[in-house]
Amino acid sequence: SHIHIHHIKGNPTSNYSLYFYRNYNKTRTMMLGVAEQAAEQVQSIFTALEAGHFEEATDLIPLHKECFNTSRISDGMTLLTYSASKGYVDVCQIILKQGVDVNQRAKGMERCITSPPTEEATAMIMACYGGHVDVINLLVSVSGIQVNQPKKNGATPLYIACQGGHLDIVNVLLQSNKIQINQACDDGATPLYIACQNGHLDIVNVLLQSN
Repeated sequence: SHIHIHHIKGNPTSNYSLYFYRNYNKTRTMMLGVAEQAAEQVQSIFTALEAGHFEEATDLIPLHKECFNTSRISDGMTLLTYSASKGYVDVCQIILKQGVDVNQRAKGMERCITSPPTEEATAMIMACYGGHVDVINLLVSVSGIQVNQPKKNGATPLYIACQGGHLDIVNVLLQSNKIQINQACDDGATPLYIACQNGHLDIVNVLLQSN
């Protein structure tokens, strides 16, 4: 349904008119749905991050907690998964301090032109794609982290690190006593298989020694 604001008869400078116009932004916010507000605010934070205005972004983040579970339309990323994908460890830390679930899944997209597939990806997954070991070290230190949580196609953080040849991340993940070294993707490929296929012999050796 539409809200119709009728013309106010009489003196345009009446107290009611002045109140309405002075409070236009507040009125507009009240008229917007919660989802629309969150999408608008999350985009402003994304814009600040993309422009390198980290101070502005980190100032905005605690003010808009309604944005934390919102995925932007262009790539389906949340603020946490995007920041992890870019290696913004300080931004990730600020977001996590607001109580965001470290295992949060982005809505994501199966195919992205400018980034790896993000469908149902976690911050761990996106940090592994980017090879950001500092972000991985932060995430594994958070209570409740699920180190084997896969994305939609079954690829785990360890699989993606092995796929990309990120030995430093593989070493961090293997330190967890919960790591499932042979957990396969939906197509049956394991971390060892993908490391062999992509020629990452240093990772192959580490995996064989760990197993």
